[in-house]
Amino acid sequence: MYNSKPLKLSALTAAITLTTQGYVLANEEVDHEQNTIIVVGEATAGLDNIITQEELNKAQATNLSDIFRSNPTVNASDGIALAQKLYVRDIGEAMLNITVDGAEQAASPFHHTGRLNIEPELLKQVEVEAGAGSATVGPGALGGSVKFTTKDAADLLKADQNTGAIVKTTYSSNGELFKNSATVYGQALNEKISGIASIVSSSNDLFVDGNGDNIYGSENEELFGYGKITFQPSIEHKLSFSYENLNGDSSVLKRPEWAYDETVNPSNQYEIERETATLNYNYTSINNELIDTYINIYQTENQLERLDGDAFVGSVESNGVTLQNTSLASINEFIYGINLRADTSKTSDNNEENGFVWGLYIQDIIDVSESLTVTTGLRYDTYSLEDWNDQQFDDAGFSPNLSANYSFTDNFSLSAGYAQALRGVEIADSFVVGLNTNAANLKAETSHNTELGANFSTTNLNIEAGVYYAVIEDVITFYRDSGVSYYGNLDENFTNKGLYISSAYNFGKLSLGADLKISETKVGDEYVSRYVHGSNAVSTGNTLYLNADYEFTKDLSVGWQSTIVQGIDEFITTSAYGEITTEKPGYSTHDIYAYWKPLDRHDLTFDLRVNNLFNEQYLSHSSVEDYTDTYYYLRGNYEPGRDIRITAAYKY
Repeated sequence: MYNSKPLKLSALTAAITLTTQGYVLANEEVDHEQNTIIVVGEATAGLDNIITQEELNKAQATNLSDIFRSNPTVNASDGIALAQKLYVRDIGEAMLNITVDGAEQAASPFHHTGRLNIEPELLKQVEVEAGAGSATVGPGALGGSVKFTTKDAADLLKADQNTGAIVKTTYSSNGELFKNSATVYGQALNEKISGIASIVSSSNDLFVDGNGDNIYGSENEELFGYGKITFQPSIEHKLSFSYENLNGDSSVLKRPEWAYDETVNPSNQYEIERETATLNYNYTSINNELIDTYINIYQTENQLERLDGDAFVGSVESNGVTLQNTSLASINEFIYGINLRADTSKTSDNNEENGFVWGLYIQDIIDVSESLTVTTGLRYDTYSLEDWNDQQFDDAGFSPNLSANYSFTDNFSLSAGYAQALRGVEIADSFVVGLNTNAANLKAETSHNTELGANFSTTNLNIEAGVYYAVIEDVITFYRDSGVSYYGNLDENFTNKGLYISSAYNFGKLSLGADLKISETKVGDEYVSRYVHGSNAVSTGNTLYLNADYEFTKDLSVGWQSTIVQGIDEFITTSAYGEITTEKPGYSTHDIYAYWKPLDRHDLTFDLRVNNLFNEQYLSHSSVEDYTDTYYYLRGNYEPGRDIRITAAYKY
């Protein structure tokens, strides 16, 4: 019996399964390495995409944007890493449940930066659930969830190996980036105890865009330390503790997500730090299928300090616990538990907000027949917030979900699902604590997500297609009235609709893939924009992603990736300061990569990658829009131009 959660098998997931785990021949299978149960084609019930270690290595990822470079559903682009915000199907990180080894990332210290600064080097995998769905993903997942999982020693040790090490160095031509890492790992006491420790340092000068102009504010230095120890005295018990610390020292812009302007948005010196500590315990009974217990305890703190200009120090801290059990009973798999989280957002001026959320949940995966799987669940969450003005906000509500998948043949299935989610009033980013107030009648946001999907798979081909329609009500947003800045609920709803088609073809040494995303996100009759709606939502053009990979031998492979984004014609957005107009030009980028292992008996590897091969000059659709016709200084940062990266790694 394995600790599990239901997963949707997208084309990407299917491709991963085809290449690494064997072919999917049934509606359900146990993935022993990931401790998950994959439910094929289950709309709204679970995972949409898994980004594996292999994909991360191919990307030579150095920041959040690189992690999702090959996924049109997820966007995190900005020429400055600190400004990268996460969007899933155009719904932003403020409406997502984001975790690192189970530790929820609840808010950001500054609304002009992203809430997650992560080092890709130690990631084992990233799981994405798009849209409100399973009750197990945690509270506040109005637009879905993103789960980052780090490596442990078992992921790196070879068979019959007790100790090992990896040294790696990366050079990137754009910005003269150098990144070096050293990792040691091992196990002892007949594999009952294992550990991993790693240190990663990186530094870069200013990036340049496709026109050869400097991207001011992109200069950066970071140092990352990570350690995890695991104790498994028996097959039933597993205990692990992990700690990570990321420090950054950057010459960044006053508002990092806006482009440089000497007067409005000058360069400032920033120091950032994120600390995360997690304790995980699993008890899996070998004699009782009703007991498979998981406990997660965490503390995470994200701090940002602006050293010059308008000096500022802000931090967000979250402490939480998840208690979960999985029980198998006849045709049912019940997953149920409780989440608790306490949040604090504070500044150096001793202004502070404190929030608390707890939730109960249950999810049931029902194998009605060999052809029909039904998944249903329910969450009940309560939110409590005391803001810096001593106002008290309390919200509570239920979030149900229901989905079903029917396999007409071994190759073809249809699915449909509906899910709700609730997010109460939570802590604000630290920068506005003490500045912006909350409307006295501020209330919880709710989302309603409906999806239909189809999946077709053969030995070599997988195709998935689907449509979705989501409505988010009572969106909390920024207002300004008579010189007073405050947060209130929108009168009009967010509507988020779209379709996707994903395909993966695997034939011998050749793998091909194509993904199409067509989406539209509006508030009332207006397109949403990052400038106005910030971490809540953004509008991105229809996107086509293509890739090809050819493996000459097990030691040599090459690949090509292309992303083509359609432009969005001129549209009007209503901000707190009035109506403004913009448009989003389309663009296309092309990347190539190669992997080479020159010595058959030694784990010396080289990875070569060229991003933005044709040096395209473009503003990503997930960046702040170009409003320079109205405000001469207001647009986001252009993306870096051509970038040649080479990584050398030696594994002992």
